[in-house]
Formats: sequence, structure tokens, C-alpha cells
Amino acid sequence: MILLQIPVYLGSEEALVLPFRHGDIFHGHDGFNGLEFDSDPDVSKVNEELAAVAIGKIINQYPGAQQAHSDRLINALYTCAHNMSDT
Repeated sequence: MILLQIPVYLGSEEALVLPFRHGDIFHGHDGFNGLEFDSDPDVSKVNEELAAVAIGKIINQYPGAQQAHSDRLINALYTCAHNMSDT
């Protein structure tokens, strides 16, 4: 089995762009779309830095790609907001 080292960061306690709406349509009622685990997740591996801050730092590491990442993020946020307003 291949184990990937994918960093996990904390999310915001408040909605950053739109008023909070639970994401059942994306992640199910429990955040994992009903997926059952053999054991509890090891939350000690979650970075204490907020995800939004980490994303900004990562984007700033690659100055030429900043606009492309920003455009994709804006498009993704717009699409999510549009889809959620239709439900």
C-alpha cells in the first residue's frame, strides 16, 4: 500500500465568502459521506495553521502561477456558490 504524505490544515470557524450552509450535498451528514473507518482518524497530524493561510503561502512560493491559481479558486468558489443557491 502506498501512503501519501498529504498535509491537512484546519478550516475556518466561519464562512469566508458566503453564509455557512452545511455541505450535505458534497460531504454527507458526517463530513465523510458515510464512510466508515476501522479506527478514529489521528487528528494530531492536522496542522494548526489555517488552510486559507497555508494556501496563500503555497501560492506565493510559485509567483508565476499566482494568477492561474487565483482564477481557478475564484471559479471554484463561484461554481459552489451558484450550485448551492440552486438547492
